[in-house]
Amino acid sequence: MPPLSGREGHLGFSGGIPDSAVRNLSIGFILLKCHDKAATDPKDKVLALHGLLKELDIDVSRPDYAKSVADIYTEITATAIEFDKSFFLLNFVPSDKRREDLPSWVPGFSDPF
Repeated sequence: MPPLSGREGHLGFSGGIPDSAVRNLSIGFILLKCHDKAATDPKDKVLALHGLLKELDIDVSRPDYAKSVADIYTEITATAIEFDKSFFLLNFVPSDKRREDLPSWVPGFSDPF
């Protein structure tokens, strides 16, 4: 697979997205754009993004399916807050269908927002 950036201002996607657009991506934005995608395992709402986040030079843990959903969602939320330097993602915590096993400050990425 070609790298996402570094090819004369193109990311390897059709349409050529400029490198500057990639540098400005936030983890929160990526999670929000992908949360409504189908996944049979709620862990995949986060773990499936590992390769993309690593390609963008975002330091995330290796996928570990032995961890609980709550641990995975808590870890990515903390990483997003630190990397993005923003609490924006916390706007998506409230939900009528919230997972009961999540800490009060962690969004349910498998829940509808």
